[in-house]
Amino acid sequence: MSAQTPFLVFSGTNSRYLAEKICNSLGCPLGQMNIQ
Repeated sequence: MSAQTPFLVFSGTNSRYLAEKICNSLGCPLGQMNIQ
C-alpha cells in the first residue's frame, strides 16, 4: 500500500492484537504510547 501522507496506528490495551494485524496488513509500524 502506498500512501501520500504517512500515518500511525495506535491501540488501547484491549485492541492491541487487532492493531498489530492491521499494521502488518498495511505495512506500517504500530505507534508507541503509554497510558497511565
